[in-house]
Amino acid sequence: GFINVVHATTSGRTYAFMDPSKLDKKLYTKKNMVKAAWYFAHQALLQDVNVQKQGLVVLEFPKHVKSRNVDLSLMKALLGSIKGVLPIRIRAIHICHPPSLFRIVFPIVLTFLHPRLKQRLHVHAGDQHDVLDKLSSMLHLPQSDLPTELGGEQHLDIAAWLSTTVEPKNMCSNT
Repeated sequence: GFINVVHATTSGRTYAFMDPSKLDKKLYTKKNMVKAAWYFAHQALLQDVNVQKQGLVVLEFPKHVKSRNVDLSLMKALLGSIKGVLPIRIRAIHICHPPSLFRIVFPIVLTFLHPRLKQRLHVHAGDQHDVLDKLSSMLHLPQSDLPTELGGEQHLDIAAWLSTTVEPKNMCSNT
């Protein structure tokens, strides 16, 4: 549930919704989280060809994140493993409702980002209405296409999404 694929019906864009408050360092290894991120990226590419053309928009929702959820070495591993390897580009990252801890962690995270990615980074603070207005004007994402966590109408169900994912074909022959 840390990463969800969302297909916006109105705009036609596929985006990633990430809630770092769902991370618990005791429940995963970095290797498994990197595998999960790769799986997510491949599914986004397989389910929507436009992801390669338009790029992937990331909506980050760190509102409820606590220090126990922050794993800087995992963030570095995730960014390092995907950067320049997959035919997927990050069109923009929108951080919505950052917590007070954000002011401490964010400058550190910025050091790991490529300058072009820094330009695509947008922070949206304020009340729910302000954030919804910013997302609507910048991304043309109406409330109906946004997750309920952001005040939208899209209910995210990771189990339902996993049941609809494309089975990767075995490209290797063991013969």
